[in-house]
Amino acid sequence: MAKHGISEDTVRKQITLCTDRGSNMLSAFAEFTRIDDVCHQMSILSKRIVDPYKNNWLPEQFRLDDDVKESLKGLTKLLKDSTKVIKGINSRPKLRKQLSEGGIFLAAHHEIRWLSRYRSIKSLLKLLEEDNENLKEAVFDVLAEYRFNGQYVYREAVDNINAHVEDLRNYVEFIKPIKDAVKILESETEPTINQILVQYHNIENHFREALGDENEVIKNMAKSGIAALSYHKTISSSFSDIHTLGLMLDPLQKDKLLAITGRDNILEAINMFKRYVRKYDNRPAPQEEHVDDPMIDSPFAEFTTSNIDLLDVEIESYLKK
Repeated sequence: MAKHGISEDTVRKQITLCTDRGSNMLSAFAEFTRIDDVCHQMSILSKRIVDPYKNNWLPEQFRLDDDVKESLKGLTKLLKDSTKVIKGINSRPKLRKQLSEGGIFLAAHHEIRWLSRYRSIKSLLKLLEEDNENLKEAVFDVLAEYRFNGQYVYREAVDNINAHVEDLRNYVEFIKPIKDAVKILESETEPTINQILVQYHNIENHFREALGDENEVIKNMAKSGIAALSYHKTISSSFSDIHTLGLMLDPLQKDKLLAITGRDNILEAINMFKRYVRKYDNRPAPQEEHVDDPMIDSPFAEFTTSNIDLLDVEIESYLKK
């Protein structure tokens, strides 16, 4: 950065860095102001819904009950079987050609890509539509009959998919709000720091609504999602003053902060906002001045002051608009 005239001191004092939470990044920027890449964190959130954090990783208050984790194992197996079948199809040029002629392209799952599993399963669901029943059977039959060393490689996975198509649809529908949030937040043409808390709030509301669903798989995904998100909220670089300031500096959305923080915390947010404004404002604090005032003998004189903090007035005027 030095060749561009950006010194290390400038970075320390005036720049906020945004990276993923890789150990190399956390170590490299430990002494700088750094926040987490929200799209990366949301992708991790979507992963931890069906593949919860291990208990030894989480504080006790964020751990899931064993019955919830056990229930999600079946969904995890279904998703892995779907990935296996997609790989099997994509590795066979003839099957790929059959699908492409029907306008179907199966997206491979890559662990390091944002929401890769969601996009992959969504592409498979097109093949599983009723209109494509004959094409699906033709392709699945080829895989189901393939053997290696006397073992049917894909038959169990194909049977699992056929028996649980609805679970795949529910998974995609449940993860979709996260995908929608990432779509907004990954924009390269406009700032999105003002959107982060809003999008997380929308996702949390989605999880909480799903707690009342009659479907057990959806309900358990909701429980897992709330636990994972609650844990993420304790990560200071994922939910920080910077994220709150980003929202409060958006005049069109700042009022949403009340719903996000609740009344008990809104005053703390306002005081924090004032501290940061003062930090970057160079105007001197107002001083008491002697003024010849004909009202100086007013009985209200001892209870009032001419020492008005104009910056405080400006801040509160902005927040009230």
